[in-house]
Amino acid sequence: MAQSERLRRYCDLPSVLQMLTSKTVTLLDPQSWHDKNDTFYIGEYVKRKKLKTLLAFCMTKSDETYHHWRIYSAGTGGACVVFRRQALLARLDEYVDVTMGDVIYKTMGDMRTEAKNGGLAISKLPFLKRAGYEAEEEYRVIFESISDVSSFINFEFSINMIESIRLSPWLHKDLVGITRKIIQGIKGCSTLRVSGSTLLSNEQWKRFVDPSIGVQ
Repeated sequence: MAQSERLRRYCDLPSVLQMLTSKTVTLLDPQSWHDKNDTFYIGEYVKRKKLKTLLAFCMTKSDETYHHWRIYSAGTGGACVVFRRQALLARLDEYVDVTMGDVIYKTMGDMRTEAKNGGLAISKLPFLKRAGYEAEEEYRVIFESISDVSSFINFEFSINMIESIRLSPWLHKDLVGITRKIIQGIKGCSTLRVSGSTLLSNEQWKRFVDPSIGVQ
């Protein structure tokens, strides 16, 4: 599969506004995640490496999907930040103690095989999930520290590393304009492309079976 030129971050609008205003991405403690298999493996990694802090920032290589909107955004108040992959990762790679990579998805059978062959390398533990999550196509950024305790860390980036922002497909179309105006009013964001997602209702898609749709 060809490497995606984009990485998408699904979140709520307050998080987007904070990101754009501060010009930072925020890595957080993963222990609050719903997937307790995932957090268990991360916890094991922390223990084995004797870390005091491990923080994460998760994105997806996938194109826009209903699953990502429903699970990782906040309903009508959700948004998707579309990053330019190469530019963002090059910036994050400048920071010390940062590791980045694709999440690896394994079945129970895969894990049995791994166990027979001596077990997983410690370095893989923060990037491992069960195969049932494979459709997420997750890309993960990890920060770790053996000396400092922190519940979050901010890394600076440039607004031009964002290709566009898509607003929730559940946001009423009459609210898209004012939300765009608010976002573009943030310093440095005046030319940022902001649009409502059409995943749930797309005029071009409908015209494939009814060419009259959208014609005045």
